[in-house]
Formats: sequence, C-alpha cells, structure tokens
Amino acid sequence: MTKNILKTPAPDLQLLTDGEAAEMLGIKPRTLRLWRNSRALPHLRLTAKSIRYRRQDLEKWLERSLVVIS
Repeated sequence: MTKNILKTPAPDLQLLTDGEAAEMLGIKPRTLRLWRNSRALPHLRLTAKSIRYRRQDLEKWLERSLVVIS
C-alpha cells in the first residue's frame, strides 16, 4: 500500500493554490498562470488539473528575482 504524503505534509511543506500563491506574490491569478506556463515560476503538478506551489519555493524565487534600484 502506498502512503499519500500530500495528505500528511511535513510542517515546513505548505502547498498553495493558484489564488493563495497569487495573493502571496501580490499579482493576479492570470499573471500567475502566465508565469507558470512560461516556466518562470516554480510549481508542482500533482495531476493534469491540480497544480500547487510550495511557499518555500516561492519565497526563494522572490529573493532571486528581487531587483534593487538605487
């Protein structure tokens, strides 16, 4: 029998929906989908129609994508 790890995620593994990830990034869900489809945004494809984002991955992506204007 295979245990479904997504039903009992580790405390540091927080999976976000499209709406939650878009809200976290301060963008519209449509923009999030465009970035995901262009492979600019880290995501997990659980099934053909189920996509999630790890909060930790998005936070790291934000740090790498930050542009400082001086």
